[in-house]
Amino acid sequence: MGNKLILVGYMGAGKSSVGKKLAKAMKLKFIDLDEAIQSASGKSPAEWIEQHGELAFRKEERTVLLDVLNTGSFVLATGGGTPCYYDNMELMRTHGLCIYLDATPGFLQSRLLQSKQNRPLIAHIQEEDLAEFIGKHLFERRAFYQKAQLIISAASVSIDELVDRLDSFRP
Repeated sequence: MGNKLILVGYMGAGKSSVGKKLAKAMKLKFIDLDEAIQSASGKSPAEWIEQHGELAFRKEERTVLLDVLNTGSFVLATGGGTPCYYDNMELMRTHGLCIYLDATPGFLQSRLLQSKQNRPLIAHIQEEDLAEFIGKHLFERRAFYQKAQLIISAASVSIDELVDRLDSFRP
């Protein structure tokens, strides 16, 4: 099966940033699921959702996730909703070590404000309503995220400390 570390958590929690550093530190390939979807289909997640709707995107996401999970060793940064559809979380848990980067709505809001326009889920939300939206959405998704074998607070440690802590959990 190889070493497979799978980062889950809400958008803006730092899955891609942490994943790149973790992969480098562990000499593993880094895969961003959103980039893998674009590479496989020629469409970004935003384009999928805009052109075909979220359910069509989630089907494509599932197909690409299955392909990725059946490759060698890697660090995978999933999309924020990936664990919440189909049996994706259970599937990821059986293929590797799932790590939930837990973050508060305030932390996520401060990170997401800069990239709001690039994120279809929140692009239309007014800045003053963003924290409430994140809080409600995070509440809905947290039960899926918490199925991860390892839960780490993304806001309380630096990326370097996080990489060091994750390295000790190498499967």
